[in-house]
Amino acid sequence: MAKKITPMMQQYNEIKSKYPDCILFFRLGDFYEMFGDDAVTGAKILDITLTSREKGEDALPMCGVPYHSAEGYVAKLTQKGYKVAICEQVSDPSDPGIVQREVIRVITPGTNINDIDGHSNQFVVGIADGKSGYAATFCDVSTGEMLVGRAATLADLRSLLAAYNPKELVAVAGLSEHPKIYEMAQNQGLTLSAHSLSQPKAKLKKHFEVKTLNAFGIEDDPIAIHSAALTLSYLESVLHTDLSNIKQLTLLASDDYFDLDQTTIFNLEIFHTIRDFDRRNSLLGVIDQTATAAGGRLLRRWVIRPLKNLKKLQERLDYVAQFRKMDVDRLRDELKVTYDVERLVSRLSLGYGNPRDLVQVKQTLTAIPRIKGLCVPKLSRGLPGLTTLLGRVEKAIKDDPPISRRDAGIFNDGYNKEIDELRLLLGEGKDFIASLKEQEIGATGIHNLKIGFNKVFGYFIEVSKGKVDMVPDHYIRKQTLTSSERYITPELKEYEEKVLSAEDKLKALEDSLFEKMIQDVLNYSEELMKLARQLALIDTLSSFAYLAKVNRYSKPVLADGSELKIVGGRHPVLEMIMPPGSFVPNNLQIDSKYFKLITGPNMGGKSTYLRQCAIIVLLAQIGSYVPADSARIGIVDQIYSRVGAADNLARGLSTFMVEMEETAYILRQATSQSLLILDEIGRGTSTYDGVSIAWSVVEHIHDKLKARTLFATHYHELIQVVDNLASAENLSVIVDEESGEPVFLHQIAKGAIDKSYGVHVAKLAGLPDEVVARSLQILTDLEKEIMAPGISKEIAS
Repeated sequence: MAKKITPMMQQYNEIKSKYPDCILFFRLGDFYEMFGDDAVTGAKILDITLTSREKGEDALPMCGVPYHSAEGYVAKLTQKGYKVAICEQVSDPSDPGIVQREVIRVITPGTNINDIDGHSNQFVVGIADGKSGYAATFCDVSTGEMLVGRAATLADLRSLLAAYNPKELVAVAGLSEHPKIYEMAQNQGLTLSAHSLSQPKAKLKKHFEVKTLNAFGIEDDPIAIHSAALTLSYLESVLHTDLSNIKQLTLLASDDYFDLDQTTIFNLEIFHTIRDFDRRNSLLGVIDQTATAAGGRLLRRWVIRPLKNLKKLQERLDYVAQFRKMDVDRLRDELKVTYDVERLVSRLSLGYGNPRDLVQVKQTLTAIPRIKGLCVPKLSRGLPGLTTLLGRVEKAIKDDPPISRRDAGIFNDGYNKEIDELRLLLGEGKDFIASLKEQEIGATGIHNLKIGFNKVFGYFIEVSKGKVDMVPDHYIRKQTLTSSERYITPELKEYEEKVLSAEDKLKALEDSLFEKMIQDVLNYSEELMKLARQLALIDTLSSFAYLAKVNRYSKPVLADGSELKIVGGRHPVLEMIMPPGSFVPNNLQIDSKYFKLITGPNMGGKSTYLRQCAIIVLLAQIGSYVPADSARIGIVDQIYSRVGAADNLARGLSTFMVEMEETAYILRQATSQSLLILDEIGRGTSTYDGVSIAWSVVEHIHDKLKARTLFATHYHELIQVVDNLASAENLSVIVDEESGEPVFLHQIAKGAIDKSYGVHVAKLAGLPDEVVARSLQILTDLEKEIMAPGISKEIAS
């Protein structure tokens, strides 16, 4: 016989069927309950007790979390990639019949604004495809940013996602099922959803209240339009709101910038180290000296989109130079007391605001005059004062209001007459209770009589068991406890109704006034967003000045052309983690000899040299000072890298295949204005295959691309190749052998070196002495054998 389903569980099942890909938080009184598979998953991730509804064969797993502390539990689930549907009670529980419930919003990994890394954007990316490639729209609902980028190939799309690091991916129906898209989502740890909509252009026009999309640069780009509309539509569907905080759409394509590709971001260790995924010792971990979250986000965008517009770069560098002459320490202290206005405005717009958000707006506005006085004059003029708004918030909101808008105590005394009257009534209640207590003790002679309150029974008079016989007849028994009895009286009940009514009125009035206050603040949303952007700009530029001061960076000289001269260049990360003074600086001179072949042993510093030169150029082209004694840099239009090797097992590709793919991408995309850093091309295959491929790549770059190139290799055969190329030059790691044992000096100098010192490196790595000794013996024998007549010394080396 089929088990009869209760009306409440029938309601649950109906709601759950509409959100099959979500964990449903089903409100029951003071708890959010999970049932079935949701409960099994939730209990495991949240480390809470799994119980069951019913027993035996009809047992239904269930677990729950308190509604007032749900944010932390939701965050744990979204961090694991789950979506959470919040189902609230929307009718009065005291009404007859089943309580009505509905999902008020869905919280996803990309939309949980209560669980945010302040210095990073929390993007949801929507992708669409067509004959001309792909479009990706990145939207951060917590800041209101919306960016649209184009990608010709899946590799370009993968690089876009790596650069902007979204939390979840949404694709049009069909594309979401594409194996390569699924793989891309899996590899980057993204929650993948499918979504569809009709009339995407009409959707965007309606949202931005425009007649055409010309102002956004996508009027005639149906793929970009589809991508942007898809992203908006998806976010509206999960958040159950119109996203009024998203007011602008920015096209990423620009002649002023270039976008770092995925491989270069990885190889330069911009966001994390290759070896252990450490963020602290990444490039961003060292150079991010911003004092605010918005400044940190702006710096991240600058790093992944370096400038190639010389005028704009000069402007940034000039600002940094001016900040170098100012008290940036005091400025940083003032910036640290400001709050993330960009996200505060978005929270208020989305209906998630609380009273303390307004306090943070107030504290930020209070700091603006002090920041203006410590800032570069031209930048300070871009800071709106918003004194009228500041005055309104100061007059209205307490300095320490409750977190929840549902609690009373938000507004200052004197702000509203009715609030003051209700507070007075509630305050007088304490005196009334004290007076009533004394009155009842005098009338009954029960000296230990107490008057208390709880949410279940309201106000009550409590009398110990030993004094019950002294209770007068007009007392009405309400509750029996082990050691006492609780009573009510008509007078106490009348007072209770009066107080509770006043408390309800006060909460309702404060909530209404708070909503009006939010609207008052949002009337200034454009000015507040302008303030937020300007504070981020000031923070980022002044952080460059601070970085230059504490780490001894110098101002680069930038120009058009292909010159690249670095004197005393250093790796910004390694010099920080090595013992003070132990890092060895190096020079680089690229002029007519634009191709540099670098030979030398492992552990000699070749890879570090390649990376530091690329990083110095990168830092210069975001407007920062650089870790060098001096630098003259002809603007590059892109930085390409092929450094190191790592199997991409997820894609089923070998080390060599990945190496060839990355090399092919560089050779097809680079121009004469690009900077190429290439390490060990061809080493993933047999020696002769590797030499022939590397040789051909060298000639192609030299003869066809004519790009500034640093090419590190163990193939000593290439030394003679480079000697015969007009615009190429050999460099090498200096090795001191005077003491008998080779010493790597980590210095790069002109000239080649045709020894690998592999056995010595093996010894340094800790191979047993007998293995090292045998290796030397075998090496000697091989060298004698290979130096037989007819075999060249170059190949033998």
